[in-house]
Amino acid sequence: MTSFLHSPTWQRFQEAVGRAVLRQDDQLYIQRTLPFGDSFTCSRCRWGTEHRLPRFAKRPFFVRLEPIDERSCRNLQGFAEQRRLSLRATASVQPRQTSVLDITRPPAEILRHMHPKHRYNIRLAEQRGVEVRAYSDGLVEQFDRFWALLTSTAGRHRFRTHGRRYYRTMLRELERDKMAHLVIASAGGEDLAAMILITHQGTATYLHGASGAHLKQLMAPHLMHWRALNFAKDLGCAVYDLWGTNAVYERGAKRWRPRAGDPSAGTTRFKLGFGGTITNYPGTYDLVLRPLYYAAYARLRAWRSRRRAFR
Repeated sequence: MTSFLHSPTWQRFQEAVGRAVLRQDDQLYIQRTLPFGDSFTCSRCRWGTEHRLPRFAKRPFFVRLEPIDERSCRNLQGFAEQRRLSLRATASVQPRQTSVLDITRPPAEILRHMHPKHRYNIRLAEQRGVEVRAYSDGLVEQFDRFWALLTSTAGRHRFRTHGRRYYRTMLRELERDKMAHLVIASAGGEDLAAMILITHQGTATYLHGASGAHLKQLMAPHLMHWRALNFAKDLGCAVYDLWGTNAVYERGAKRWRPRAGDPSAGTTRFKLGFGGTITNYPGTYDLVLRPLYYAAYARLRAWRSRRRAFR
């Protein structure tokens, strides 16, 4: 199974937002222009023993790679060793960890494995009149509803988003192949929560989500996810990927909990409540092709990090 990040549809979207891409062994490499030259990123990549890099028109100074599993990671390490290339661990592009649900099970069984508070909040939202609708057509026409909630969420929690054009283009391009869906929860004519759901090769991915500051007591996000995973199941998906957690395992209690002090602890707690299985990815690595340029880039990056830390 290949991630949606390597699909032809995702490639078309990347090109539509102005990014140069290359494809090698059915893996998508996305170009990024940096102060010292170009780099490429390949996320959720499968790296076999015979894997090779694309033929770059101009040699980048590094390629950022995120192996999808431990075997791919070992093969990547072997590739670097054989060619005497440096492989540097770096910050993740895509989530390092995620929680996934098996949605082939009957709905009653999925509910039974949720945290009791999640089951209660789903029923509460239903009783209080929250309505959830999934859109697979006319996504651009519905886009402003999602954007309003996203900008509200970003303002409250102080995180950066992509620009408006990025999300709008994503919906437009992915809708053509029925890969993107908008799920919106509302009550009394007011939108309370929304998400962009990606479906690809049997996996539904909660890629981007947002919620409003009002009527939180209606628990709209809980019902939105419950309806979204059932919608994905009706489309033939077997897996519901909540796309990003930061949890640690408590051996004594035999359970996962949010990492203490992490800014995403609340989001992680919410996602863990749906009772999924934690998947950890091996990490993110820079394969250095031009060491002098990479060393200059690393020094600049460290300097910028120190500046941010002292603000």
